[in-house]
Amino acid sequence: MLSVEVPEPKILKSGVSHDIPVIVCDMCNAYPHWEMTSTGGYKTMAKPFYQTYDVPEEVMEEALNILELTASTGKIRKGTNEVTKALERGIAKLVYIAKDVDPPEIVAHLPLLSQEKEVPHVYVPTKHVLGQTCGLEVPSASVVIVEGGEAEESLKTLVQKLLELVKPS
Repeated sequence: MLSVEVPEPKILKSGVSHDIPVIVCDMCNAYPHWEMTSTGGYKTMAKPFYQTYDVPEEVMEEALNILELTASTGKIRKGTNEVTKALERGIAKLVYIAKDVDPPEIVAHLPLLSQEKEVPHVYVPTKHVLGQTCGLEVPSASVVIVEGGEAEESLKTLVQKLLELVKPS
């Protein structure tokens, strides 16, 4: 059996992002584009190149609440490959994309594919938030709602908000 000594991690940042505790240590590079604000929250240092619009905080919170309900009562698909397949098969209703994916090329095609298939997409701050909202113990770069379950009506309302948000002026 291989034995490896792992040093104790040194906490570099901690706080709460969208009601989820966040800790960044020196052993990971989980948040390369985030910095802590004076209120203990996090803000992005740079917008990813694949992000096509800014999502207001209240819309993002609503989207995460709908995803959490849908994860337990409807059908979702997790991971970039599953999201891509759902979009290509025409069964996607709403796509969630994390902003902190590294390398960003993993999810860079999703906004374009979503627009091509006329499926709205929403950006969430981190893949950790996205994974935990879905009930996963691991991060997820992207998620798609396939069936809304108990959140179907809320999902339709959110989709309309997102379509208005990205409508060209």
